[in-house]
Amino acid sequence: MTNHQPLPPLVIEVRGNEFASPANNPHVPIGAEAIIRDALDCAAAGAAGYHWHARGADGVDRPDDIDLHRAVAGGLRGGGLFLHPTLGFTKTTTPHC
Repeated sequence: MTNHQPLPPLVIEVRGNEFASPANNPHVPIGAEAIIRDALDCAAAGAAGYHWHARGADGVDRPDDIDLHRAVAGGLRGGGLFLHPTLGFTKTTTPHC
C-alpha cells in the first residue's frame, strides 16, 4: 500500500504577453480586450495570477498608460486572479488606480 502525502500548494502565474509578438505567435494577447479574454481563459484553466505588459491594440508598449491598466484590471475584477501588471506602471504620477 502506498502512503500518499498531500502535495504542497501550487501557484501558477501566467505571463500573457511578455516580450512576445503577434508576428511570431498570433495568440499573443494585445490590447485590453484580448488581454482580459486571455487572462480569464487562463483562470478557467487553473492559473492563480496573470502578468501582462500593457500594449494598445496597435501593439505599442504603454507601460504608463493608466487608462489601459484600469481597463484590464476592471475587466478582470472578480475573475479570481492576482494581477501583476508591467513594472513601468509604478512610474505613473497618478496617486490612485
